[in-house]
Amino acid sequence: MMKQKPTIIYENTVAGSFVRRINRFTAEVLIDGGTELVHVKNTGRLRELLVPKAKVTLQKTLNMNRKTAYDLISVYKPKLKWVNIDSLAPVSYTHLTLPTNSLV
Repeated sequence: MMKQKPTIIYENTVAGSFVRRINRFTAEVLIDGGTELVHVKNTGRLRELLVPKAKVTLQKTLNMNRKTAYDLISVYKPKLKWVNIDSLAPVSYTHLTLPTNSLV
């Protein structure tokens, strides 16, 4: 029996088009014809990925107290396909792959 690979699943996702990076934490993205201020989940430069009109995936937050309603989680680069830019994804993936209580 083949073991299934762990998968990180993002809920409440929407597609968008990257407009511009405002600072390390925020960007403007076009969603359904309107510009939205979104949280960038990676403080790296990402200049090769975050280019105007790039396809992006966002996760809508359920927290109404936040300044931004979306998190930018991935960007499409033709040669690479979809690239996850969520800097917390490796930690989540590690928790999925390690046996229970192995870090205790």
